[in-house]
Amino acid sequence: MKIYIDNSYSPINKEAAEILYETGIIVSKILREFGFDVMLSTPERDTVSASGHRAALHINQANDWGADLFVALNLTASRDKFATGAGAVVYNTTPDIEAVAKEVLSLLINQTHLQSREIAQRGDAIPLKKAKMPAGILDLGFVTNKKDFNLITGNKELIADLVARGIIEATKEMRKSFALADVQEPVANTKPAFYQLYPANKKDVCRLIVSVFTSALPQKPIADAHVTVYCGRDGKHILIYQGTIDFTGNTIPIELPLFNDRSMKDPEMFCICVRHPDYMPKNKWIYVRDERNIREIIALDERKIKI
Repeated sequence: MKIYIDNSYSPINKEAAEILYETGIIVSKILREFGFDVMLSTPERDTVSASGHRAALHINQANDWGADLFVALNLTASRDKFATGAGAVVYNTTPDIEAVAKEVLSLLINQTHLQSREIAQRGDAIPLKKAKMPAGILDLGFVTNKKDFNLITGNKELIADLVARGIIEATKEMRKSFALADVQEPVANTKPAFYQLYPANKKDVCRLIVSVFTSALPQKPIADAHVTVYCGRDGKHILIYQGTIDFTGNTIPIELPLFNDRSMKDPEMFCICVRHPDYMPKNKWIYVRDERNIREIIALDERKIKI
């Protein structure tokens, strides 16, 4: 299923543009992990604009690409500094876009305690009229409201995760209609299949143990967290390991393949991705030169926000 994420929809200023850009990047990564084909209106940081681009151009790009769903991320502005809340805007209410908007808003309201502004059908949302697919705008909060703004800027990963989860859950029926029932379903308690890469062309290995604990004191091990390790080489991410944390909070020893000679100055780069349904996701890059054994401790924050 092809989803177009507009992460540069008419930001009010450079700061809002940066928030939309980063949120869209995280949303796209999560959706791709679940097998979706994703296009972003702003995939690179150097194209972030303070004033944004015309939404019509984004709709046209989504139409040309053949997107099955169009979702624009937005930060609302108001002269009323007390205006607050998350909502959605559609031109035509269809079952598909209504399901996406309802699911995302439900997650946002329950997890962040933002006020719900519901789904608004607006005839002046002309760019959405041009969409050849279900299309809508997700208003994540008010950039002109201090409380909303602090919540969004301080919890971009959570906001993005909730948006992605809402899209995944709401598009189940759509995916069936596109004969994509084999797309990985977001069943949080399903353990990933174990995987360890043993490349023949490696020069050496470094053994890594990942320990996952709660960030809150006293720190406790987090069992059943999903751990994925990638190697960054030549602009690509190579899957090295996939597995689950045991009851002690540790992975088994992971073999990190070293492709460079130890005499070379450039380190090998690896990304550790940790996911658990009850905690905020976290990614961490590590650099390996001549180490033989490494232990990385990763602390996860609970998803619940206290305002």
